[in-house]
Amino acid sequence: MGSIQIDHKQILNLLSDNDIIGIVLIKGDEVRCLNHRICQFLGCDKDACKPPEVLENLRQDILEYREQNAHSRGAPYCISDMIELQRPDGEIAFFRFHTLSHATDDFHDQMQDVELFVFQDITAYNEKVLEIEKLLVDMEEAKMAQEENSNLLNEMLIQIKIAEQERAEKEKMQGVLELAAATCHELSQPLQYALGDVDYIASKNELDEDFGKAVASLKQSVVEMADIIKKIRGITSYKTMEYTTGVQMIDLDKSSSKDETSFDSDDSNYDISNSDDPGPSI
Repeated sequence: MGSIQIDHKQILNLLSDNDIIGIVLIKGDEVRCLNHRICQFLGCDKDACKPPEVLENLRQDILEYREQNAHSRGAPYCISDMIELQRPDGEIAFFRFHTLSHATDDFHDQMQDVELFVFQDITAYNEKVLEIEKLLVDMEEAKMAQEENSNLLNEMLIQIKIAEQERAEKEKMQGVLELAAATCHELSQPLQYALGDVDYIASKNELDEDFGKAVASLKQSVVEMADIIKKIRGITSYKTMEYTTGVQMIDLDKSSSKDETSFDSDDSNYDISNSDDPGPSI
């Protein structure tokens, strides 16, 4: 095969009408030629003088790529990673570019120390990737918000359950207090009469020994019943205990205030109730 007599500008002239793929010709460390697509993006006319800073930035980008891919030098076809190019007005486009060092031996002889860079504009693709990444971020934030709302909902359900339990306990306690009030009201007056009668009988000196013991025992029983009424009147909480039959019953000792659990017939607080007493307030 004979040598291909073609110079750099002729090569670019073949590709200059391509508005999709950008072409850059490098000889040594200098940018020699740019096609229309690259010039269009860089904001300069293909035939006009190129801004020095534009060419320098482009040269630096390509040299950096060349250094990073030194192991691939001499290969007929080499693909690089994505690169960013910036216009003088600040606009940035994303390119994925390839190097074509040589295609044939004859071509290589004519293009010694010359590299042909083919730029493929992937700005639209990269913008699509960014949109997808943003969508993924939005989806993750929505998922986190949903999990947070779910946690808040669970916390609210727990608080509602606790509130319902507290309400049930208060209703149960209210029933206990109402029953206690009715019990105290109904039993206090008969017990007061019974205790008065026992005291009257016990005051008689002519009682024989056996009868006196019976009266004393009766009085003790009345006093114990009065103490029970005092405990019922002093209920402040709802604590139960299980008896041998398996029935849950209120534990008066733990459910009543301590200052209400003693009773003495000689105590000034001995008055349980009187006939006009409507019963303890709730």
